[in-house]
Amino acid sequence: MKWNTYTPPIPMSNKTLLVMCREYVAQVRGKAFWLLAVVVPLLLVVCYTIPVVTATHPQPHATVLVVDETGLFLNRLHNSDHINYQYAGSLAYARERLLLKTDSTAAVLHILRRETTIPTDAHLYYRPGTDDPALRSDAYTQLNRILASEILLDVVGVSQQDYNTIAKSRISLHIRDINTGQDPDLPLRKTLAIVLATLMILSLVIFSTLITTSVYEEKNSRIAEVLLSSVKPFQLLLGKITGTALVALTLLTLWTAITAGGIALVQHRYNDLFEQAHTENHTLDNPLQTKGSQSTVQMHELENTTFAPLSIRYLDRIHFATIVPVMLLFFLLGYLFYAGLIASLASLRANRTLGSLHTLPLLLILALPLIFMGPILANTTGTLATVFSLIPFTAPVTVAMLLPFGIPTGQASLSMAILLFTTPLCTLLSATIYRHTIIPSSKA
Repeated sequence: MKWNTYTPPIPMSNKTLLVMCREYVAQVRGKAFWLLAVVVPLLLVVCYTIPVVTATHPQPHATVLVVDETGLFLNRLHNSDHINYQYAGSLAYARERLLLKTDSTAAVLHILRRETTIPTDAHLYYRPGTDDPALRSDAYTQLNRILASEILLDVVGVSQQDYNTIAKSRISLHIRDINTGQDPDLPLRKTLAIVLATLMILSLVIFSTLITTSVYEEKNSRIAEVLLSSVKPFQLLLGKITGTALVALTLLTLWTAITAGGIALVQHRYNDLFEQAHTENHTLDNPLQTKGSQSTVQMHELENTTFAPLSIRYLDRIHFATIVPVMLLFFLLGYLFYAGLIASLASLRANRTLGSLHTLPLLLILALPLIFMGPILANTTGTLATVFSLIPFTAPVTVAMLLPFGIPTGQASLSMAILLFTTPLCTLLSATIYRHTIIPSSKA
C-alpha cells in the first residue's frame, strides 16, 4: 500500500500573504521599530509644548536708562510689569552702566536733541546679542504716542477732551480670506506646512529604507535564493511592499495615538489658556454684527479683554481632524508608489553604498517641493503648487505642504486618483526590474 504524499501547491495569493506576514513580523520584532514608535511622537509633543511653555514663562524684568535731550519725554514713559524706565543725566553715565556686566540695565534709550520743533530721532542701545523685540516695540509705541500728544496739545492746540477722544480711537486691520472670511494666520500656516512636508518626507524615506535593508540582507545572505525557489519575484516584491505598509500603518497609528495623548495632556495642563484662546479665535472669526449701543458695549468688552498669547491662538487653530486623515492617506499612496521603485533600484547592487547611489535621484525628486518651498508657499493656488500636487512623484509632499492653506477638494481628489492609477503601473515596472536583478544574484 502506497501513501499519497502529494502536497497541493500554495495559491499565489497565499504565498504573497506568507511573505507579507514574514516581512511584518521581522520588522515589528526589531528594536528600531519600537524606538521610532516612542521617540518620534515624543519629539512631536515636545515641539507642540515648547511654544506653550514659552508663552506662559514669565519674562525677565528689564531696566531701560533714558537720556532725554529734548525734555519732552521726561517722566512720561510708563513702566510695565517687565520694563522699567529710569532717567539718566548723561549718555556717558548710561553707557558706563550698560557696559557693566553686574548692572541690571538692559538698554539705553537716547532721545536726540531736536534741531526743529519736533524731535525726529532716538537710539536704543543694547549689549551685544541681547536685543529684545518686546522692549523695542514698547519704546517705539510710547515715544510715538507721547510725540503725537505733544503735537496735538501744544503745537496744534487741540483741547484735552478732544485729544482723549482721538487717543482712544483705534481701527483694527484683520487679514481675511475672501472665500471663507477666516484669518489666514500666515506665520502658523507656513510653519505648519514646513513641518508636515518634512514629516511626510522623513516617513517615506524611513519606511522605504526598511525595504532596501531587507533586499540587501536577502541578497547577501542568499535568503532570496531559498525564497525564489517557491515564490515568484513579483510575489516576493508585493509581499515585501504590503508587509512594510502594514508596519508603517502600525507605526503611524502608534504615533497618532501617543501624540494625541501628549497633546491632550498639554491642553489639559493649560486648559484655561487654551479655552481663552479658543474663545478669542471665535470672537475674531465672528466680527460684530450689531449696531449702535450694543456694538459699543461689545467694543468695550473687547478692549478690556486680556488676550491669550499669539502662539496659543495659533495652536488652537490647527485642525487635526482634517490634517491627520489626509496625511495618512497620502502617505500610504506615496509609500506604495515609491517603495517598489526604491526596492527594485536597490536590488541592482548587493552593496548598500552603491545601491544608495541608484535611489538618490528618487529621494531628490521626493524633496523637490521643499526645494521650491518659497514659490509654492508664496502662491498656494498658483501653477507650480498645482502641478506639483498632481505629479505622482511630488504629490504626497506637496499636498502635505498645502494642507494648512486649505487645498481644494477637487485638486486633492484628482491628485489621489492619479496616484491610485499610477501606483499599480509603477509596481509592475518595479517587479520587472526586480525580477531581472534578483534572479541572477540568487543563482550566482
